[in-house]
Amino acid sequence: VEGARDVPHSAAPGLDPQEDLVVVVGRISTEDGTPAGALERGAAALADCLATRRASPLLVVRERAIVAVVPAEDREQQVARLMSTRTALRNETGISLYCGLSSPRAGFAQVAVAYEQAALAVSRASEERPVVSLAALPALQHLLLGATGPTRAQLREKSQAIEIGRASGRE
Repeated sequence: VEGARDVPHSAAPGLDPQEDLVVVVGRISTEDGTPAGALERGAAALADCLATRRASPLLVVRERAIVAVVPAEDREQQVARLMSTRTALRNETGISLYCGLSSPRAGFAQVAVAYEQAALAVSRASEERPVVSLAALPALQHLLLGATGPTRAQLREKSQAIEIGRASGRE
Protein backbone atom coordinates (compact mmCIF):
# COMPACT_ATOMS: atom_id res chain seq x y z
CA VAL A 1 0.00 0.00 0.00
CA GLU A 2 1.41 3.36 -1.05
CA GLY A 3 2.37 5.47 1.98
CA ALA A 4 1.68 2.69 4.50
CA ARG A 5 4.95 3.46 6.29
CA ASP A 6 3.73 6.98 7.04
CA VAL A 7 0.53 5.87 8.76
CA PRO A 8 0.89 5.61 12.54
CA HIS A 9 -0.39 2.37 14.08
CA SER A 10 -2.02 3.26 17.37
CA ALA A 11 -2.35 -0.40 18.40
CA ALA A 12 1.42 -0.92 18.19
CA PRO A 13 3.28 2.39 17.88
CA GLY A 14 6.55 2.06 15.99
CA LEU A 15 5.75 -1.35 14.48
CA ASP A 16 6.45 -1.14 10.74
CA PRO A 17 4.04 -3.38 8.78
CA GLN A 18 6.67 -3.93 6.07
CA GLU A 19 9.75 -4.75 8.17
CA ASP A 20 10.86 -8.20 9.30
CA LEU A 21 8.66 -9.34 12.17
CA VAL A 22 8.65 -12.17 14.68
CA VAL A 23 5.61 -13.73 16.32
CA VAL A 24 5.81 -14.88 19.92
CA VAL A 25 3.16 -17.27 21.24
CA GLY A 26 2.96 -17.56 25.01
CA ARG A 27 1.09 -20.16 27.03
CA ILE A 28 0.71 -20.18 30.79
CA SER A 29 0.12 -22.57 33.63
CA THR A 30 -0.52 -21.76 37.26
CA GLU A 31 0.46 -23.49 40.47
CA ASP A 32 -3.15 -23.74 41.59
CA GLY A 33 -4.45 -24.76 38.16
CA THR A 34 -6.84 -21.83 37.83
CA PRO A 35 -6.25 -19.50 34.89
CA ALA A 36 -8.39 -16.65 36.25
CA GLY A 37 -6.45 -13.48 35.52
CA ALA A 38 -3.29 -15.42 34.66
CA LEU A 39 -3.52 -14.78 30.92
CA GLU A 40 -3.90 -11.06 31.50
CA ARG A 41 -0.92 -11.03 33.87
CA GLY A 42 1.13 -13.05 31.40
CA ALA A 43 0.11 -10.70 28.58
CA ALA A 44 1.12 -7.65 30.60
CA ALA A 45 4.48 -9.20 31.42
CA LEU A 46 5.08 -10.09 27.75
CA ALA A 47 4.04 -6.62 26.61
CA ASP A 48 6.59 -5.06 28.96
CA CYS A 49 9.28 -7.56 27.96
CA LEU A 50 8.81 -7.21 24.21
CA ALA A 51 8.48 -3.42 24.04
CA THR A 52 11.55 -1.69 22.64
CA ARG A 53 12.54 1.95 22.39
CA ARG A 54 11.29 2.06 18.84
CA ALA A 55 8.19 -0.16 18.91
CA SER A 56 5.47 -1.58 21.09
CA PRO A 57 4.33 -5.15 20.43
CA LEU A 58 1.00 -5.86 18.79
CA LEU A 59 -0.36 -8.21 21.46
CA VAL A 60 -3.62 -10.11 21.88
CA VAL A 61 -4.93 -12.89 24.10
CA ARG A 62 -6.31 -15.55 21.79
CA GLU A 63 -7.59 -19.08 22.40
CA ARG A 64 -5.91 -19.44 25.80
CA ALA A 65 -2.65 -18.11 24.40
CA ILE A 66 -0.89 -14.77 24.22
CA VAL A 67 0.18 -13.76 20.72
CA ALA A 68 2.58 -10.89 20.08
CA VAL A 69 3.96 -9.45 16.86
CA VAL A 70 7.27 -7.63 17.31
CA PRO A 71 10.12 -6.34 15.15
CA ALA A 72 12.74 -8.97 14.40
CA GLU A 73 15.88 -8.49 16.48
CA ASP A 74 18.74 -10.55 17.82
CA ARG A 75 17.14 -13.88 18.73
CA GLU A 76 19.48 -14.61 21.63
CA GLN A 77 18.66 -11.27 23.27
CA GLN A 78 14.94 -11.88 22.79
CA VAL A 79 15.18 -15.36 24.31
CA ALA A 80 17.20 -14.01 27.28
CA ARG A 81 14.59 -11.29 27.93
CA LEU A 82 11.76 -13.83 27.72
CA MET A 83 13.57 -16.15 30.17
CA SER A 84 14.09 -13.28 32.59
CA THR A 85 10.42 -12.28 32.34
CA ARG A 86 9.38 -15.89 32.89
CA THR A 87 11.48 -16.13 36.06
CA ALA A 88 10.12 -12.85 37.45
CA LEU A 89 6.51 -13.74 36.64
CA ARG A 90 6.85 -17.14 38.27
CA ASN A 91 8.51 -15.75 41.40
CA GLU A 92 5.97 -12.94 41.80
CA THR A 93 2.72 -14.70 40.83
CA GLY A 94 3.30 -18.46 40.51
CA ILE A 95 2.46 -18.25 36.80
CA SER A 96 4.67 -20.31 34.48
CA LEU A 97 5.10 -18.79 31.04
CA TYR A 98 6.16 -20.86 28.03
CA CYS A 99 7.04 -19.12 24.77
CA GLY A 100 7.58 -20.05 21.15
CA LEU A 101 9.24 -17.72 18.64
CA SER A 102 8.87 -17.77 14.88
CA SER A 103 11.64 -17.10 12.44
CA PRO A 104 11.73 -13.52 11.09
CA ARG A 105 9.09 -13.01 8.40
CA ALA A 106 8.65 -10.16 5.92
CA GLY A 107 5.91 -7.83 7.17
CA PHE A 108 2.30 -8.22 8.21
CA ALA A 109 1.57 -10.30 5.10
CA GLN A 110 3.59 -13.16 6.65
CA VAL A 111 2.19 -12.98 10.19
CA ALA A 112 -0.10 -16.00 9.68
CA VAL A 113 2.88 -18.18 8.70
CA ALA A 114 4.91 -16.80 11.61
CA TYR A 115 2.02 -17.56 14.00
CA GLU A 116 1.99 -21.20 12.86
CA GLN A 117 5.75 -21.40 13.42
CA ALA A 118 5.56 -19.86 16.90
CA ALA A 119 2.63 -22.11 17.86
CA LEU A 120 4.67 -25.11 16.74
CA ALA A 121 7.69 -23.89 18.72
CA VAL A 122 5.69 -23.32 21.93
CA SER A 123 4.27 -26.85 21.62
CA ARG A 124 7.86 -28.04 22.22
CA ALA A 125 8.34 -25.86 25.33
CA SER A 126 8.81 -27.58 28.69
CA GLU A 127 10.04 -26.83 32.21
CA GLU A 128 13.56 -27.65 31.05
CA ARG A 129 13.23 -25.49 27.92
CA PRO A 130 10.48 -22.90 28.52
CA VAL A 131 11.40 -20.64 25.57
CA VAL A 132 11.76 -22.33 22.19
CA SER A 133 12.75 -20.62 18.98
CA LEU A 134 11.70 -22.31 15.76
CA ALA A 135 15.26 -21.82 14.53
CA ALA A 136 16.50 -24.03 17.40
CA LEU A 137 14.41 -27.01 16.32
CA PRO A 138 16.13 -29.52 14.02
CA ALA A 139 14.69 -29.32 10.50
CA LEU A 140 13.50 -32.94 10.53
CA GLN A 141 11.75 -32.46 13.87
CA HIS A 142 10.10 -29.32 12.50
CA LEU A 143 8.90 -31.20 9.41
CA LEU A 144 7.59 -34.12 11.45
CA LEU A 145 5.80 -31.92 13.97
CA GLY A 146 3.95 -30.14 11.19
CA ALA A 147 3.15 -33.30 9.22
CA THR A 148 -0.41 -34.58 8.92
CA GLY A 149 -1.39 -38.04 10.14
CA PRO A 150 -1.23 -39.60 6.65
CA THR A 151 2.18 -38.03 6.03
CA ARG A 152 3.54 -39.43 9.32
CA ALA A 153 2.15 -42.89 8.42
CA GLN A 154 3.85 -42.74 5.03
CA LEU A 155 7.15 -41.72 6.66
CA ARG A 156 6.89 -44.66 9.08
CA GLU A 157 6.35 -47.04 6.16
CA LYS A 158 9.35 -45.63 4.30
CA SER A 159 11.57 -45.80 7.39
CA GLN A 160 10.58 -49.44 7.93
CA ALA A 161 11.54 -50.18 4.30
CA ILE A 162 14.92 -48.53 4.88
CA GLU A 163 15.50 -50.61 8.03
CA ILE A 164 14.56 -53.81 6.18
CA GLY A 165 17.00 -52.84 3.40
CA ARG A 166 19.79 -52.26 5.93
CA ALA A 167 19.11 -55.59 7.66
CA SER A 168 19.40 -57.44 4.35
CA GLY A 169 22.48 -55.49 3.26
CA ARG A 170 20.71 -53.45 0.53
CA GLU A 171 20.96 -49.77 1.34
